[in-house]
Amino acid sequence: MSAAAENPPPASLTPRLEEILQSLPDRAFAARLRAVYLAAAQAILRLSDLDLVKYETPVVDASPDLSLWEEMAPVIRDTVMDVNALLNVIRE
Repeated sequence: MSAAAENPPPASLTPRLEEILQSLPDRAFAARLRAVYLAAAQAILRLSDLDLVKYETPVVDASPDLSLWEEMAPVIRDTVMDVNALLNVIRE
């Protein structure tokens, strides 16, 4: 992943969603929803940065090679961490 993909800009919510959240009478619930929406937006930003095409192999009949898995391991780790971060916010 590139440096920009490792540290993407913080996710932000659309003005309309912010307006809806601000209109909710239950401020604690609105804050919780905002945290979940921001975490989801961040996870989506990070997932959209994945370029899995570069990991595709044109040869299917070749013998198994662990080098592809070694190269993909950091990408898979980052993806799992991003999704786990979202789930942790949802569980709070």
